Amino acid sequence: MGNTESPRLGVFTTDAALTIRTWDPTLAVMTGIPADRVTGQPIRTAIPDLDDRDLAGRFERVLASGVVEVLTPAFHGHLIACAPAAASRHFTTMRQRATIAPLRDEHDAIVGVIVTVEDLTARIERERDL
Repeated sequence: MGNTESPRLGVFTTDAALTIRTWDPTLAVMTGIPADRVTGQPIRTAIPDLDDRDLAGRFERVLASGVVEVLTPAFHGHLIACAPAAASRHFTTMRQRATIAPLRDEHDAIVGVIVTVEDLTARIERERDL
């Protein structure tokens, strides 16, 4: 019988200056970072290794052109460095799929980004064990 566990999915948004405006409770639990610590902070402050991992440009591209960017565990590992929800034999950092999409206002203007962060660690762990 297959595993029916749903992946955990957290969401945050930024404004056009890439300042974090919302950080949902699921993301706070997943990352261990409370909303009040990152809301109002520039994304580079909240996720300090964005530039080191060449990910900041993806956010800027979404703002500039309206494309959707997807970060996969196979190529990027994670967007937000944090421990896996459960102990892992293979990973010290949660494996995440992140989708970065334009956040638009009622006139279809891009006013920020909306980011979903999905915890895929348990699934990837099971796949590796096979």
